[in-house]
Formats: sequence, structure tokens, C-alpha cells
Amino acid sequence: MEGTEKQVKWAEDIINAAQATIEANIKRNEGDDPMNANERKIWEWVKGEYDKAMQMVGGDAKLIIDNRKSLDADAMIRLAGRVRCGYIKI
Repeated sequence: MEGTEKQVKWAEDIINAAQATIEANIKRNEGDDPMNANERKIWEWVKGEYDKAMQMVGGDAKLIIDNRKSLDADAMIRLAGRVRCGYIKI
């Protein structure tokens, strides 16, 4: 990752928290319950979108920090909620 030591640490914290939120929600929705399957599908989609976004920003810590409101854990929760409410179709 490119940036100052402080930027890199901050960017890594943003990424790690978002990834932990995504993985926790995927894991929480394992099982055969149809409701779990739908939630798992949503969170797997969120993970795919997050991975695409991270590829676009590359290893630029400043860019991650500047766009943290779109890349942090809260943003992932909001994105899943928008899918759940039907604002985004997957």
C-alpha cells in the first residue's frame, strides 16, 4: 500500500473493519433456512462489490481514506440494507 505510515495504518483499519463486517454477516447466515440463504446472497454480493471497489482504488491509502464513507463497515451495512429494501437489485 502506498502512502505515509499513518495513512497506510488508517487505510488498513478501514479495510479490515469492512472485511470483518462482511465476513461476519456471511458466516452468520450459513445454514439451510431460506431467510439465511437470502441474507447470505446479499452479503456475498456486497463482498463482490467491495472487492471490485478495492481493485479500483488499488493500493492508494489516501484514496481509501478520502473515500472511507463509501468503503467502511457502515457503508457495507448500508449497501446490504439498500439491497434488502429493494433499492438495488442483484
